[in-house]
Amino acid sequence: MKHTLFAISTVVLVWAVGASAQAFPNRAQDQVKAVATLPDIADLVKVIGGDQVQVKAICKGTENVHAVRLKPSHVVMTSRCDAFFQVGLSLEHAWVPGLIKTSRNREIQAGQPGLVTLSQGLTVLNVPTSLSRREGADLHPEGNPHVNLAHNAGRHMAALIRDTLTRMRPKHQAEFDRRFKAFESQSLKAEARWAKLEGALKGRKVIVYHTEFTYLLNDLGIQVIATIEPKPGVPPTPGHLTKVIQTARENPGVVILTAAWSNNRAVDRVVTVGKGKKLVLASMARSGQSWLASMEAMHVALAKAFQVPYGMEPDKPAPPAKPANADEKQTKS
Repeated sequence: MKHTLFAISTVVLVWAVGASAQAFPNRAQDQVKAVATLPDIADLVKVIGGDQVQVKAICKGTENVHAVRLKPSHVVMTSRCDAFFQVGLSLEHAWVPGLIKTSRNREIQAGQPGLVTLSQGLTVLNVPTSLSRREGADLHPEGNPHVNLAHNAGRHMAALIRDTLTRMRPKHQAEFDRRFKAFESQSLKAEARWAKLEGALKGRKVIVYHTEFTYLLNDLGIQVIATIEPKPGVPPTPGHLTKVIQTARENPGVVILTAAWSNNRAVDRVVTVGKGKKLVLASMARSGQSWLASMEAMHVALAKAFQVPYGMEPDKPAPPAKPANADEKQTKS
């Protein structure tokens, strides 16, 4: 990855100044130029910042976020941004540090206020007791980094984004506060709905490929009974796969959770031989999708997989009231 970034930097930074207009086109004079690692974050930056920001996301929403392929355009946009938003907890550790260093953007280097880590302050799960590489290739010393899927993550990240934008453009504080409060209200309604679903799903069992759904499953009370990866980032051996298949057989019809990037032959084998039911979920929002919509879609999918009732989607208008005599008319017809 270091060699790749060096090669990109030698080609890109020569023309980065001229290309910056393409990275952030039609920018108003006072707009904050922001780069986000995930579409989830880009959505929240836009939700809170409104017309006062321009934001670009690096991930498209279907990648393995631990192994993102960087492009010259990523270096350009990063070299010209005012703020760089990341999840942190080593989620993007394989590519963000090198990208930021290569960008030569003083505003977002480590320790500078333009580099914003949105996981700060959230409760972290699965903090390892050992940091040996024998514990896995995707080892995260600070704990499981996929906090963007926690029920309260949206409100938490949005609050930190509001604070960052307020610090950068204090004259727009009232607007940022107003937009945050509107999002907070939406999020609290969604969280209440998700909490009701927890009552129906608590104690249900799943098998996962990777540990990216840990926070979502924990909030819903769903139990992980096996992981297809023997350790994070390590492909399953035949022996380990046999054990997972046996676990699946002992739990007929168990749901097998995977993301788009890990929907592979190992998953298919567990589903086919273990008689499980595959469910592909997003580990982040897709480009152009909001954090709330992405989270809602996951809850809808889980409810459907476990065949439990679930409330209406966020912002979906209630169906029109049925006339009092509607049933009577149907009966007569």
